[in-house]
Amino acid sequence: MPSTRAPRSRSSSVANAAQAGEGSKKIWIVAAVVLVVALAGVMAIALAGEDSASDVREGQTAAVDIEGERLPQMAQGERTNSINQPAPEVSGTSLTGEPMSITNDGTPKVIAFMTHWCPNCQAEVPIVSQWYNDGNAPDDVDILTINTGVDPLRGNYPPTTWYESEDWNVPTLLDDPASSAANAFGLTAYPFWAVIDADGNAIFQQSGQIGIPELEGLIDLARNGG
Repeated sequence: MPSTRAPRSRSSSVANAAQAGEGSKKIWIVAAVVLVVALAGVMAIALAGEDSASDVREGQTAAVDIEGERLPQMAQGERTNSINQPAPEVSGTSLTGEPMSITNDGTPKVIAFMTHWCPNCQAEVPIVSQWYNDGNAPDDVDILTINTGVDPLRGNYPPTTWYESEDWNVPTLLDDPASSAANAFGLTAYPFWAVIDADGNAIFQQSGQIGIPELEGLIDLARNGG
């Protein structure tokens, strides 16, 4: 029996297909916009985190310029007086924000490498600070510090506040975020000590807390040479 339904025109079918295509296109456009906005939000959060980390480290580390060969790295806990090679020279910024350099200028040196989160450093600093402030530092040997190993996520941060609370007046150079100065001197553990003679040669390395009698021994070693 012949159908009584009127045939749908071709133009009507095409129009419906076009409308369906437009709907799908709009959905994809909306989805793309949502995705772009979401990615922008993630990037903004990440960048904010980086800025925050940068801000929190401001004034706690500084760029350093290092000249000379890196000293050999000693085994942790080892003492060595067999280096006898020119010590690296370091220039940068002091704890007080002024230019500071540690160079081979003919004056023997004892250099302490300290970090804020190390328990042995926290025990050593007030003892050395009291000794230094009591006028015991010699005139013929420089007593210096390099503040290194800075980590905002570890305890006793920021180091500038820590040093201030301990009335720390020993000239102190700020290391960079990568601890480049400490690495140049062969540091393996904290605190770390390096002895430089009058000729600018590194003659002794030691890690660990030492106290005043041993510090005075390092001063004599720097003064008299290896």
